[in-house]
Amino acid sequence: MFSYRTVLAITLAIVFSFLYGASPLFCQSAKGSDDAVRNEFENRLNTAIRIMGARVDSENAELNDRIHWMNAAAPLETAHLDSASVTTNISKILEFINYLTQARATSDTISRNFEDSLYMIKDQIPPQINIAALRRVGLAYQEDRGAFNGYLDQLNKLYSDVLDVLTFLQHSKYTLGKDKFTFDSQGDRIEYQKRMKTINDDVTDLNKASETMQKANQDANKQLKTPLTDQDQ
Repeated sequence: MFSYRTVLAITLAIVFSFLYGASPLFCQSAKGSDDAVRNEFENRLNTAIRIMGARVDSENAELNDRIHWMNAAAPLETAHLDSASVTTNISKILEFINYLTQARATSDTISRNFEDSLYMIKDQIPPQINIAALRRVGLAYQEDRGAFNGYLDQLNKLYSDVLDVLTFLQHSKYTLGKDKFTFDSQGDRIEYQKRMKTINDDVTDLNKASETMQKANQDANKQLKTPLTDQDQ
């Protein structure tokens, strides 16, 4: 017999709010023509950062909503393993996986657009700006996007394996009790245990991906809050 509390809701990390658009990268002043050139460059870079930050914030808000939605569905809880609930949750998971695929493509688009923005202004960098520091900003952002994409990929893998479990249950015979269920076949019980181990491994990997994402996010925000002066960092 099995009594399986969901392993999903308590382990899916909510994506941290991205801080790229929180404050300008530079404090602007106007002192002569050199400062005017620098201010123009700073304005263009800050605009690119704000646009990218707004898109990332929107991306994170929807992802958080979707995660809450799937947590509420709790597809692996015993109380939701009746045939009607399994069918409903299979549809929800398919929709979630489709969303994750689209979110991954959107993330790549955001990354390309920001990189294009940096490329467009690279020939306009005034002498006061540390080029190496500006490159570190771009690198930090790439690492942040890579970590976020890794989180999306792991989330996709987890729910693809959850879908596999529910599909397996649709073709298995078992009896539901209040808090437990019993398979009619010993072979089905063993197969279920095998698939649930995969789910547990996925959750462990997802937690690691979440930690990596958090660190990359913090590092990227730190880089963006450091002025790009002519002093090497």
